[in-house]
Amino acid sequence: PGKKRGYPGHEGIEMALIKLYKATGERRYANLAKFFIDERGQQPNYYDLEAIERGEEPAPYWAALYYDREAKATGRGEDLQPFWEAPNLGIGAYTWAPVKTIPYEVPYEYNQAHKPVREQDRVVGHAVRATYLYSAMADVAAEFGDEQLRTACDRLWNNLTSKQMYITGGIGPSKANEGFTLDYDLPNETAYCETCAAVGLVFWAHRMLQLECDGRYADVMERALYNGLLSGVSLDGEKFNYVNPL
Repeated sequence: PGKKRGYPGHEGIEMALIKLYKATGERRYANLAKFFIDERGQQPNYYDLEAIERGEEPAPYWAALYYDREAKATGRGEDLQPFWEAPNLGIGAYTWAPVKTIPYEVPYEYNQAHKPVREQDRVVGHAVRATYLYSAMADVAAEFGDEQLRTACDRLWNNLTSKQMYITGGIGPSKANEGFTLDYDLPNETAYCETCAAVGLVFWAHRMLQLECDGRYADVMERALYNGLLSGVSLDGEKFNYVNPL
């Protein structure tokens, strides 16, 4: 109470805070992890409020942010701007179009902030952000005995493993958003299946296994480790790659 709202744009600190709590015994670290989990997806969106405080309209602010990143990476000119393809379908991928031809919608799903985490039922957005969030949700559910959060973890796990995971354990088929698209959208040649996402899936599967001693979690952990994580590291351990197409 009385403190500033908010949560990280890229999940990860939540897991670290739980580890810090276990290392120090200081409950404030676990409480802060839970606070970040509870805040994500609440409306009005935290980052929208930040933009407004700076005198920016949220949608143009986000559009300019992604445009600036892509313009620097691609050298595309001032006559182009990004837009998000079918955000209502959860695709969350951006492409290029002439300025002002297509309205921009803020991609809340990209960092899993489209709805409170306890209400989420599909894995969405950036795959690494997602798996780090879901790992932290499992941590917090275990630490606080939060059955509602545990149930959300189960729903998300079932969606991932039944509709959005490759046979190799790879996740996140889209290069555009480095993440998820639609249920059963699992192309072979263009599969992205980022190595970092496999790491995140191992984290999440391990935590789900700690919540419940069920072999299905260990199976996914092993599959992701041997097919999606080791494949991203060279035999000499000196080189790494992001993409793991089938």
